[in-house]
Amino acid sequence: MLSLQNTRYFSVARKKHIEQNATSPGSFSTINTPINYLRPVSKERNVRTNVVGIFMSTSTGNTDQAAECIRKHLVSHTTNHANLIHPTSTTRAEIDATSFSQISQNVETSVVFDVGDVQVKDMKAYTGLVVGAPTWNTGSDTMRSGTCWDDVLEDIRALDLKDKKVAVFGLGDSSHFSENFCDAIEEIHDTFATTGAEMIGYVAVKGTNDIHGYTFDHSEAVRDDKFLGLPLDEDNEFDYTEGRVKGWTKQLISEGLQ
Repeated sequence: MLSLQNTRYFSVARKKHIEQNATSPGSFSTINTPINYLRPVSKERNVRTNVVGIFMSTSTGNTDQAAECIRKHLVSHTTNHANLIHPTSTTRAEIDATSFSQISQNVETSVVFDVGDVQVKDMKAYTGLVVGAPTWNTGSDTMRSGTCWDDVLEDIRALDLKDKKVAVFGLGDSSHFSENFCDAIEEIHDTFATTGAEMIGYVAVKGTNDIHGYTFDHSEAVRDDKFLGLPLDEDNEFDYTEGRVKGWTKQLISEGLQ
């Protein structure tokens, strides 16, 4: 189970998002979104090149904790299973002849960023991206996450991320919101797809050998019996989270995230 931190923080960007939307009658932000948790602004302000960028936004802290879990397992996989990496300019023999430590130095991650605290243009500097969002605005066609993602989707669509590998994860509730399970994954996925990015990390609804399957009624994030990313349910299936993340990060590396 991903435990939440006892201390809660508010980022400037997220506070601004809440205040801007609070004036709208029937605003989702004022009715449905818990705002007791917001990530502290990251101290890592300089963009690092040649690493995978991890971006999320959260209201309760679950998406943040999931992102940290993903980061932990990405580092673990790249360190311990470097032979899974497939650099386009490196043959299998060359990989086998290279020490694990030397290879793993080329597959690092950033800290976990709240997307509301960065400039979206900085995403272009990373070798690949892992992005995550909850689904609070259930049943909506747009602005489904109810977080700072809603404020930056249009700016992201204007980016040129051609051939950059991007993977999406999402948090949802497969019991109380079974008709809209992790719908925001689709919106985030399609937004990045418009930039020319190569979308990876699809997960079969029935699961895989490494990822436990899912039970729900409907999700906009499913196409051809696969989720467009990794769904996680901390409300009802927290005991599967660690295993799902471990299997998914292994999959991302096998699909060339580096």
